[in-house]
Amino acid sequence: MSTFPLPRRSRSPKSSAGFRSPIERLESRLLMATASANGNPVPIYIYSHPEEVPTPASVYASVAIIRNLEGPISDVRVTLQGFSHEAPEDVDVLLVSPTGTGVIVMSDAGGQFAIPDPGVDITISDKATRDLPEFDRIAGGTYRPTNYDDVEQGQQPFPFPAPEPPYQTTMSAFNGEDPTPENDGSGRWLLFVVDDGPFGADGAIYAWTPTVSTGGSGPAAPSTPDQAPSSDSGASGTDNVTKDNTPTFRGTATAGTEVRLFANGTQVGSSPITNGNYSVTADLADGTYSITARAVDAQGNEGDESGGIDVTIDTAAPPVPDVPDLTPESDTGTSNTDNVTSDTTPTFTGRADEAATVTLVAGGRPIGSGPVAADGTYNVTVSPALVTGNYDVFASSTDLAGNFSSPSSSLHVVIQAPVVEFGGVSQVFVNGPGLTAANPSADQAAFRAAAGIDATYGYAIPAGANQLKATPWIGGVSAVAIRLTGFAGPLEQGDLQLRGVAVPTYAFQGFAYDAATRTGVWTLAQPVTNDKLRLVLDDALVPGLDGEWNNGADTYPSGDNAVGGDFDFRVNVLTADATQDGQVNALDLSFIKQRLNRTALNPGASGATYSVFGDLNGDGKINALDLSAAKQRVNRHLPTGEPAATALLFSDRRV
Repeated sequence: MSTFPLPRRSRSPKSSAGFRSPIERLESRLLMATASANGNPVPIYIYSHPEEVPTPASVYASVAIIRNLEGPISDVRVTLQGFSHEAPEDVDVLLVSPTGTGVIVMSDAGGQFAIPDPGVDITISDKATRDLPEFDRIAGGTYRPTNYDDVEQGQQPFPFPAPEPPYQTTMSAFNGEDPTPENDGSGRWLLFVVDDGPFGADGAIYAWTPTVSTGGSGPAAPSTPDQAPSSDSGASGTDNVTKDNTPTFRGTATAGTEVRLFANGTQVGSSPITNGNYSVTADLADGTYSITARAVDAQGNEGDESGGIDVTIDTAAPPVPDVPDLTPESDTGTSNTDNVTSDTTPTFTGRADEAATVTLVAGGRPIGSGPVAADGTYNVTVSPALVTGNYDVFASSTDLAGNFSSPSSSLHVVIQAPVVEFGGVSQVFVNGPGLTAANPSADQAAFRAAAGIDATYGYAIPAGANQLKATPWIGGVSAVAIRLTGFAGPLEQGDLQLRGVAVPTYAFQGFAYDAATRTGVWTLAQPVTNDKLRLVLDDALVPGLDGEWNNGADTYPSGDNAVGGDFDFRVNVLTADATQDGQVNALDLSFIKQRLNRTALNPGASGATYSVFGDLNGDGKINALDLSAAKQRVNRHLPTGEPAATALLFSDRRV
């Protein structure tokens, strides 16, 4: 096995349009039935003409010489090294044999997709499996001769001294010719390059090499080269992106004496065939290559080209990543920019250009890694969790080839024990039929305003001594709403137990939670018109619930504001209890009679003014309807005893 270095391209200032260079001094080599010029290393600079006139390149024609090759031509291919151009479709290339046959190598290919310097290596061969693209960017590799000129216009002649049309379009047009007709056993191959575009686009070909075969057709094509796993560095061992610039390629060959390896059509190594296998190590500069192989028999006949694989050599380290930054969601302190957090698995974000993955490091060890998106950004979550303490976190990136960047500057992060925040209940509402009906009249609207009824949730139960005063309205209670504050919640239907004396446990037929106001609404299966209601939220079911609403020295203060504990609250419901004393009697009738004909809009100037608790139907007026409703319920009272204090089993426990 031997190693061939891929020729490195020299970069020279552009030559003037009239420059001519003698190429006869180039040496060449004899390879039995296949011979190549060592290549013409004089750059060909390509210029356009503002009037769309075919403009000859700086070297016109460029000459390569093949010597001492016997027999008629059986195959020709040509490699253009370092082809670059701002508008490739403007470039036409003609290859002319020593006997004057002209073949259009490429014309009008590649569209307006610029190929920047240092360009790509292109091999033109009849045995290739693809044409040059017409409207897409040209990549390095092997292609068939390709001519996209308008056939209706006929072939545009190349300026003198190129031969006149017609020109051929396949390399097989050279077959049968003498490759070295000169008396000294040499043959002069000519390359004519023009730019026929008007857009001022320039380019270059930094070298070119013809390869001519005579004799037989050669052995069958070897298998497509496969990069050895040891040569394919980086995160993937199969992506053919590597930082190894002396990679090894392997495959099989059924016949022949050796296999030659080519990168973008240029031979870069060879290997004998041993037991039907070959292994070739190449020396490649950074870049992208189409790697192919050909077998050679004992007579020197070079066979067909194998399939190709695209390989990228990249030995350059990616740029240093930006300083990592905590995401706002992970920065849980008083400020989302102070880098103080209670999140023990925080997420960091940043940029790592030209990288495939990012690794976060703190305290001399990796604390997390993740992929880099196509736009160069990353989000990496720490794993496993960090303990509390101070950390200097920096980022290091790795590209697809396995090159490591230098570490970024560090970000100082403080992981502190989480501050447990508890929330509680800020308000309790009861709602009944008609209390929040749509489109209220002016009197009804005035009643709601006087009673402090929320248009959505109903009557807000007051705190303190008024907590246990009965709600007297005729419709009773058909829904209960609880509003949270702080960390607690969100609520679910199974979080609430509604207990009574008349009915031990009330059933619900619906539930809704308003995240904006943090309010849960439970709709009862049947309205309650007379009972003592006990509302209990179990803190085991409601995350972060303090639960206690300390209303003062009333019967059910709902706790003492100590962290934890259930929310335990009482509401009394007794229809027609206008005095809110827990029974309906003559006092309630008298209370209503004294206020007859008072309204929410005209409450009266003195004496027994309008009262929302005497307006039993909530229509904004105290009249005979309210008095009749009270008379029908005389001698009713709240049930004796209290709702059960022991919590029942909850059916909707959170996990």
